[in-house]
Order: sequence, then structure tokens, then C-alpha cells
Amino acid sequence: MDTFSINAEKANTLVDQFLVNFKDMFGPQIDPTTIAQFGQFKLRNMGNARIYDLTLQGVSNIQRVGQIEVHANGQMKLWSISANLSIANITASFKVDALVRKGLYITGWTLQALIDRCLMRVKLDYDQTSKMMTIHELIADSIVGFTLNTDNLSWPFSDVVAQIVDRQMDQLKRVISLSAQKYFTETLKSFNVSALIERMPDKKMF
Repeated sequence: MDTFSINAEKANTLVDQFLVNFKDMFGPQIDPTTIAQFGQFKLRNMGNARIYDLTLQGVSNIQRVGQIEVHANGQMKLWSISANLSIANITASFKVDALVRKGLYITGWTLQALIDRCLMRVKLDYDQTSKMMTIHELIADSIVGFTLNTDNLSWPFSDVVAQIVDRQMDQLKRVISLSAQKYFTETLKSFNVSALIERMPDKKMF
């Protein structure tokens, strides 16, 4: 694909306006995001653990990071936008049941985690003929600054917490990206991309 020449400020505005529409339309639905059964896993040198009743708050606070990239295929009248996104200050609360060792079983253990940032990347495809925009991919790449709020814990409880942090990051990223993708898709159904494009200075796209 050839790089699509467009005013950078206008291209960024397109994505920013989409994120505003997303939050205005679905912010109350995505915050909080609740997952009844988050996951089960085997604790090293212990028994099994189950995480459930997960509640995420703050997932709707998605912002663009840096400049977007726009690529176009003039013959097919298709173009795509790639953007880096960031969600700041997510709170995650959940419960844990765990068999720590024979005769020692934790049930209904409530924990809360603070996430400084979740970094994501999205690629949106736009068909100029149909004037439809769709999500090509949306991926949560990394979680930065994950802190579990707990009292001073002694072993074996401290080890359980460490294993939760170590083992559940990928699942947490997956939950965040799926939740964002669901409501991104709904937002695109009423997002008038062509009207915004028409207001851009360089109307001749291809």
C-alpha cells in the first residue's frame, strides 16, 4: 500500500472524534465491565486457583497516543488507519478461591488491582465505495504498572498474589481488548466517516 497523503491534524481528529463518540455512547455500558468467571489456573507447588467476579472500571477512558498512520489502495478505493491507544487508571477488583496446600483453602478472597496504563493498537479499514469503516484488528499489547492492593502478606498468601500477577496478564489484556472491540464495532455503525472526510481540506483522496 502507498502512504495516503492527508493533513495529519485532520487524520488525528478523525480518530479522536471516534473515541469521543465511543465514550459518549457506550461509556456507561463499558464502565464497569464485569466478568463472572475470569479464569482458573494451577498454582506452582500448590493447588488450583479460581478468579471470579472481576470488575473493571475505567476501560472507556481510551485516548490516542502519537500520530496515526494512514495507508491507501487507490485502485480498490480502500484505506486503513493504524493508531496507538492508551487506557489510563484502570481499577480491577476480583475474588479468589485457592487451594494453597492440603488443609488450607482460601475462599472469597477479595483483591483490588490498579493498572497505570493498558497500551493498545487498532487498525480500522475504510471502504470509500460503501462508506463503511470496520475494525481490522484491535490488540492490547501491554499492561504497564500493575499493582495489587493487599495488606502485608506472609507466605503462602504472598506467593498466591505473585502468581496471580504473573499468570493472568494475558487474560486481562484479552478481556480489555474484547470489551473495547465490542463497543468500537457498535460505535462504527453510526459514525459518519464520510461526512468528516468531506470536511478535510484535501478532498481528492486518490
